[in-house]
Amino acid sequence: FIKTPAFVKNLDTWLFKNDKRAATYLDLHRQHIPLHFRKYDKPLYRGMAVDKKFLEELKKKGFVKFETQSSWSKDENMAKKFVNDPKYRLGHGGTRILIKRQFKSAELILDIEAFCQLFDKKELMEAGLDELSYDSAMKEREVLVERKIEVKSESVIFL
Repeated sequence: FIKTPAFVKNLDTWLFKNDKRAATYLDLHRQHIPLHFRKYDKPLYRGMAVDKKFLEELKKKGFVKFETQSSWSKDENMAKKFVNDPKYRLGHGGTRILIKRQFKSAELILDIEAFCQLFDKKELMEAGLDELSYDSAMKEREVLVERKIEVKSESVIFL
């Protein structure tokens, strides 16, 4: 299943366009993704610029729930670099934060870096994965996480 054109196309669309429909496709077909691509036992990181509403909810409830699937990095420095990038900050005002969170394998959809490492790059390109998407996934060390996850206030670091 994971080498089918539909799977690879949706993975590429998620990586290249951050398309929520593609993430939902991957999420809905998660049972076909081998467990070793949905397992990572170290913390993951996500850099974000958040608005006042996000901060108020975090303070009031002690956690925030992510309503959509999200992309996280295995590399703390990559997550910081992302949120500090002037191109990102231009379109995303607000308070910059870094989230550090440990996940259960049931919350992970796909360790994209592990997926890309297993297969030959040429083979993935032939299946429909764009070279830029491949390079980005490897550089950013991405992991796709399910929707409805909770992030507790103690997991948030203000930058």
